Amino acid sequence: MKELRLFISGLGHVGRALLGRLSEPDAADFAACGLADSSGAFSAPGGLGREALPGLAEGKRLGGRLADLAPGCGLRREAGIREALEASGAGILVELAPTDPLTGGPALVTALAALELGMDLVFASKGALVAAWDRLEAAASAGGGRILHSATVGGGMPVIDAGRAFSRGNPIQRIEALLNGTSVYVLSMMEGGLSVEQAVAQAQAAGLAEADPSADLDGLDAACKLCILARSVMGLPLALGDVERQSVREASPEAVASALERGERLRAVAVLERTGGGLSASVRLGSVPASSPLARTGSENAVIFHSLNAGDLTVLGKGAGPRETASAVYRDLLVLRDLRQGL
Repeated sequence: MKELRLFISGLGHVGRALLGRLSEPDAADFAACGLADSSGAFSAPGGLGREALPGLAEGKRLGGRLADLAPGCGLRREAGIREALEASGAGILVELAPTDPLTGGPALVTALAALELGMDLVFASKGALVAAWDRLEAAASAGGGRILHSATVGGGMPVIDAGRAFSRGNPIQRIEALLNGTSVYVLSMMEGGLSVEQAVAQAQAAGLAEADPSADLDGLDAACKLCILARSVMGLPLALGDVERQSVREASPEAVASALERGERLRAVAVLERTGGGLSASVRLGSVPASSPLARTGSENAVIFHSLNAGDLTVLGKGAGPRETASAVYRDLLVLRDLRQGL
């Protein structure tokens, strides 16, 4: 089988990790034929050599822009993203651009252009799915493309895949989860006596929190993931504004210590539940027993699916990190490869 031609939009932490993964010998099924970052969109119709990918990733890590790195690796600048997608000849868009759950941002523009061209789409960026799920599905249906997005919830954990498999003939009634590794880390560090501010600074130093950690601390990231789980696993729409949110910033060292004294842990628990014909959703601070799957420490995630007919299913693991998320993107690429081969 010919190599599957990829266009990768977004070369932050996850994008760089994916370039590294694609440079490994067992990734021979895939060829990077186009790249885009905030400096522009570029095509490489003949495919970038695998030997060029680690250098590109390192150049981006050091703060370089594709506009500066492109001449040295055979990338050609195009007038815009649609022109680059067409010139690349790619059949799959990997969308990793920064997330914007209110408007979908540039990721939505790129995704719609790719779907209109009949391309398949692999998402790690959550915002476009949250802002425009129906629009993206309609575009995929019209263009004949497929959308995979297992990397949007749980990092490298197969949360969406597991939930979909478990819910077949067995409706999910309720989901309880820790969906944001940064929040778990901050609350874990506070158990050692740190303030919220000190714990956030430690998370930033460890590379687990952004310079502006608001999306993680204030529940926006987890709320976006609930919206995607609602569609993917429960088959119902959920608007971002309908998710009640409480900030981790409201956690006090006293509340954290009090929970520990009771044999519990304070965590930012995301809940999604069927209510009549709709859903209720929240991301709130709550005490959980130390023996609960939701009492994770470090930056681990946990998702408990409560089903109608088959009890509960729990998925545990590291839900954040560039390598982990890139591994989920690569998993989706393998699924697309197998679908194209009729496997």
